[in-house]
Formats: sequence, structure tokens, C-alpha cells
Amino acid sequence: MADAMLLHSMIVSSDGGAHCRYAGGPYGMDPEAGEELRARRIVVLGGDERVEQAEWDTMGTTPYSFPGPNDGCGTGSRRRFLLAFDHDACRITVRVRLKLEPDDGVEVTADKKRAWKTRIENSWSDWVFLDRQSGPAPCDHYTLLVEIVWVAEDEERDYRVRVSAGEARAAMTRWYLDDPDLVAAHEFGHMLGNVDEYYDERCPNRPVRDGIMNDQEEWPLPFPRHYTAVRQWVEYFLCSSFEVKEKWNVHGGGW
Repeated sequence: MADAMLLHSMIVSSDGGAHCRYAGGPYGMDPEAGEELRARRIVVLGGDERVEQAEWDTMGTTPYSFPGPNDGCGTGSRRRFLLAFDHDACRITVRVRLKLEPDDGVEVTADKKRAWKTRIENSWSDWVFLDRQSGPAPCDHYTLLVEIVWVAEDEERDYRVRVSAGEARAAMTRWYLDDPDLVAAHEFGHMLGNVDEYYDERCPNRPVRDGIMNDQEEWPLPFPRHYTAVRQWVEYFLCSSFEVKEKWNVHGGGW
């Protein structure tokens, strides 16, 4: 348990104090580039003093973000999700709590919620892993999983999602009942800090690349780059450097 105790002493700061942060280092945020990590709180579960869950708001930009929440080229600068660390099984779960807000007269059935949840989790879970490059993290490798949690009105949520009838162009927090379920998996990618990667003449600097953030029907799965914000936060809390690697050769090594 010595490693776990060391991690705890380096990381836990529920009052917003200093965390393991290597500003200007090989895996730190760069304040001069507008990057900032702001932890909201860390919760320690159990009696073994290991960090089990970390919850936060993230402010600033990621390598594939563009400035401003309303410029039409990006999704703004906020990503919010919860991480659950399982150091025994060497896996990290990215948990996002969603509050669905249907339009008047619109009903989101249990079957529809199940379909959205299944598609998002299947699209984003267990395709990549974090390979430790340096630092005291207990595991050499962490599998990354995703979990969607539907919450009620009085429960804490990460995002409110408006749900409308019919089929139309969706957004991160605006979904349509008749859109393919893969669209929800694409919109979930924005919640992890990713921007669209399809061509748009309004956004000449936007990267156009294969993957779920482009055409989710042709490329229904993410690439390692789509977990950049998750990797940064894991590094931040575990005081270790990681590389995101493909767990299965689903893309044929095509990146």
C-alpha cells in the first residue's frame, strides 16, 4: 500500500489546493497557451487512502479545440466528467452524468435511453489504454471505459441535454429522437473536449480526419487523440506521464 499512500499524499486536496501539476513540463498544462486545469473536488473512498474518484470542471483548451464557445468551429472550453480509478483492475472509468430535458410533448422512453447509453459506451469503451511512460502510478497500463449515467432533476449532473422530436442536425446538448444512435456517440465526443473533424468552409483551420468526430457512420470509433483531455487529467491526478494507445487494431494502424 506504500505506492497508494504516496499517491494520496501527492494528490488529495479537497479544498482546492495544489495538485501534482507540472506547468511547462513534458505533460503539464501551458498557462501561456491558455491551458488551465481547475479541480473541483477529489473524493477518497474506502479506508486504504487510495484516490478512487476525481471530479472536476476543466477550463482552457485542448490541442483540438478552438477559441470561444460560440465561434461555430469548436465546442467551447469546458469539459466536465468524473473519473473512477480502479488500481486493482488497472482501469479508469470516464463517467458522465446526463440530465435529459425533453421538449413539451416529447417522451424519451426507457428503450431510447438504453439505446443511447449502449451506443455511447460501446463506441468509447475499451478501445484504447493508457500506457505509463513515467511516474508513480500503480499500474503500467490502464484500460479506459466510459459510463453514461442518467440523472433526475434533483441530482447533480454534468450536462443538460435537450431532446427534440424528429431528425435534424444535433449538437452536444441538443439531441433528436429519430437521429441514428451513433449521432449521440459523436456528440458525446464533444463532452470529452473534442471538436468536429469534418470539413466546414467556415472553419479553415479545423483538422479534417477520420474517426467518430468526422463521419460517425463511416468511422464509428474514436482514435487515441480523442482521449487527450482524459489523458491530461489522469496525468494530473496520478502525477505520471501516459501515452494513449490503441488496444485493438481496429483502425488497421491507419493513423
